[in-house]
Amino acid sequence: MKKLFYLVFALSLVSVLSVQKASAQSRGQFCATDEVRRELIGRNPFLLEAERVNEELIQNAILEMRNNRDEEPVLVIPVVFHIIHNYGVENIPDEQIHSAMEILNRDFRALNEDLSEVVPMFDTLIADPKIEFRLATKDFMGNCTNGIERIPSMATYTGSMAAKLNQWPRDRYLNIWVVNNITSNGPGQTLGYSQLPPNVVGDNNARLDGIVVLYNSLGVVGQGIPSRSRTLTHEVGHYLNLKHTWGDGNEPGITCDGTDAVDDTPVTKGHFGGCAQHLADFDCTAISLPTTPIYTFDDVTPSTGLVDPTPVYEAPNNDITLGSFTANGVSANPVTSGTFGYSNWGLGAADSLTDPAQLTGSINTSKYYEFTIYPTPGRAMTLSSITFNVRRSLNGPRSFAVRSSQNLFASNLSSTSTNSRVQVLAGNNFFFREDTTSTLLSGILINLAGSSFNRLTEPVTFRIYAWNSEEIDGVFEVDNVIITGSHGQIANSQNYMDYTDCTMMFTEGQKERMRAALSVNTAGRNNLWTQSNRILTGTWDDDVVVCPPKADFYAAQRFACPNTPVQFFDNSTNATVTSWYWTFQDGQPATSTEQNPVVMFTSGGDKTVTLTVTGAAGEDTKEIQNVVRISSTEPEFWDIPLSENFDDPWRFWALWVPINIDNTPSSFQRVDFVGYSNNTSVRLNAYDMAVTPISTGGGAIDELVSPSFSMQGLSNPSLSFRYAYATQSPDIENITDKLAVLYSTDCGATWIPLSTGTVNPGTANPIPISGGTISGLNLVSAGHYSTPFVPTSQNDWNYVHLNFPNVGSNARVRFKFVFTAGEFPNNLYIDDVNFNATVGVDELDSDFYGVNLFPNPSSTSTTLVYNNRTMAPVQISLVDLSGRVVKSWTPNISAPGQQTLDINTAELAKGVYMLNMKSESSTYTMRLLVQ
Repeated sequence: MKKLFYLVFALSLVSVLSVQKASAQSRGQFCATDEVRRELIGRNPFLLEAERVNEELIQNAILEMRNNRDEEPVLVIPVVFHIIHNYGVENIPDEQIHSAMEILNRDFRALNEDLSEVVPMFDTLIADPKIEFRLATKDFMGNCTNGIERIPSMATYTGSMAAKLNQWPRDRYLNIWVVNNITSNGPGQTLGYSQLPPNVVGDNNARLDGIVVLYNSLGVVGQGIPSRSRTLTHEVGHYLNLKHTWGDGNEPGITCDGTDAVDDTPVTKGHFGGCAQHLADFDCTAISLPTTPIYTFDDVTPSTGLVDPTPVYEAPNNDITLGSFTANGVSANPVTSGTFGYSNWGLGAADSLTDPAQLTGSINTSKYYEFTIYPTPGRAMTLSSITFNVRRSLNGPRSFAVRSSQNLFASNLSSTSTNSRVQVLAGNNFFFREDTTSTLLSGILINLAGSSFNRLTEPVTFRIYAWNSEEIDGVFEVDNVIITGSHGQIANSQNYMDYTDCTMMFTEGQKERMRAALSVNTAGRNNLWTQSNRILTGTWDDDVVVCPPKADFYAAQRFACPNTPVQFFDNSTNATVTSWYWTFQDGQPATSTEQNPVVMFTSGGDKTVTLTVTGAAGEDTKEIQNVVRISSTEPEFWDIPLSENFDDPWRFWALWVPINIDNTPSSFQRVDFVGYSNNTSVRLNAYDMAVTPISTGGGAIDELVSPSFSMQGLSNPSLSFRYAYATQSPDIENITDKLAVLYSTDCGATWIPLSTGTVNPGTANPIPISGGTISGLNLVSAGHYSTPFVPTSQNDWNYVHLNFPNVGSNARVRFKFVFTAGEFPNNLYIDDVNFNATVGVDELDSDFYGVNLFPNPSSTSTTLVYNNRTMAPVQISLVDLSGRVVKSWTPNISAPGQQTLDINTAELAKGVYMLNMKSESSTYTMRLLVQ
């Protein structure tokens, strides 16, 4: 919709579309246009000037193209797809990409079969943009490629700018990233987004150039949902400088004030969902019909015949045409001048009858007055009511009614009379209650509200019937017919840049803007289709290039028990693979030729797997060491209670497993320069995640998995640790980092959150833990650091105590720390990981039982409580981690029953101590933390 001026273009359109008529989309697939625009302009106000300059270039290019209409070559754009995945459903097959390319090329050459369904007026504006797209066969280093690469990253779950990994040069390739999900502040689901060319100028914003799209919004095979298959068509429209038909804004249907700067797309609010209610939308161009009579019959005389000769009303913009008023089945000429009145109606009333129950005639559907309203092609109308004046001669018809072609004249339209001389009977028949000859009676109203008269694009005919005349020469007259409603030009709701389920066309004006975008140097679009670039990208020749495959694979799980099934998946790229050969260390089977085999490993330890794949142009082999860790039948450590302060480097690297899911520069590593109680701890250098003015570290995940251990003979377990964490964000709302703690009883195949616990128990403001996760501001222990965070005192550390479930004698228990980065993460440190449990003793045979120590942790004092069954002496000692006894007691027992012992902890150094209890028949050990 082009107005008398051009509005500045919106920045960064994060757009959404569900675009095929196969099934109605639910309301709620939105854009994030305004929020992204505000964000980018806030970072770089120069982009407003870039929009203005680009618009001048576009308009000049359009004028030049109009002067050279004979020079319209097909422009071919090289394309690369980056599949951003976490080995899930978003890792779509090559066939789905090929399906998406077929749809894209079909739509951008106007070869889609549903073009025959475009509504009148717009069918003459259908454009063939003469733009094609080809998958690159050479990457930016000149290597053979099939134009599809696969990149594992947790960014697939956010679809943010951080998901735009490994961008190929944007002036040589159209980059498309496929993701699992796109988060947005809008109220609905986002299917894809792109940027207009002026929004990605400059070195920094160049990284944003390209399209992000959901895995199920591409193609019609694999995971592709057919009703979303034109999402890419819509997003490429944005990439080539088209805005939504309604202009800027996250949600269509709000205002008519926007513009897309295109001449031949009418003003519109935009639409969601199904098409039936939108194909005749003219809300933004609606003009009301006049409140004065449209049919006045001024030129009617007794000799004018059956057709009113009075000139008909001419609607503004020629939106509608009113047909002449005509008479059918009645006398050959009007009876009087200036009104539309005829005789020869059906008989059925006695002279001066006033009781409608005494009427004997019935409607004669061959005798009526008639008029038709015709919408012009490309226009629509909504009709609300018809009012008119009536009069009967002394012997004229007593009954009349109005019907329409909308139901084939089968029943009377809803009617109202405000004139006391005219009564509306059941069935919406009008009845003249008394004789009248001198005046025309007003107050006759026909109600047209409802879907039958809303947004009509086809003509509608109205007929006024009269019957029950007293005499054959009785006259029935009408005058001053008023029709209320509105009319206007319909919106192009079938346009690819709308949100309906039936988008199927670009207009000539949109074609001009897209080709103009490819002719100017904004964001390098004018280089994409050149012969030199097509040669560099391998898209110049029509010959199909076949590359050798690149072997790749992954396991469905990182941990497993011996002799349990582990599924492996082929993830090879670059070509169609025709054969596979796997080898598995200690595997059953040891080799396989299946594409996605299942194997069991017979022994514990980290396993090496090799895959060789073969295609038409060669083969490739990949070996991955430590691809899966198999837990031994014996636990990896027995020394419960566990006390891990990461002093021993061998113990950390041999038993603990850091997992860098995104393969980012950050990972859990042991450090020997800082800790809570000494100089060692585990650090996640989250500061090194990519945080720049245009991209953040949001969504990256790192894990630290414990060794396996046995719960045999243990009860009342708990897990505690200390951590130090700072944030780079000075704004609380931007702190969205998370630290979760989970456990597994099946060797790490599945994980369950440790859902209950407390951060800093025993302090004035302890923080309860829900769902096993500490998040946001609750995670921050050391405030805001704009530089890499290093703890400088024990005050920078928080203490966490988590309740661990009793899992019986399972010997394959693990727990793990999972850090999920927000947008502005800093370094995380973990230290003093302690797993505490009670060594089980049969209470019937023990000298003492029911041991409890509270508070624990303690800063000043704690109390030991236990029950003594036999009065046997109990030796109690407090031992530090070096094995030195720091306190000991042998309480005098005067009688069986509950015993208490107060322990002064204020005089003890901060740290972890073991409380040992021993009698002649019983032993018991528990952990005490002194803060």
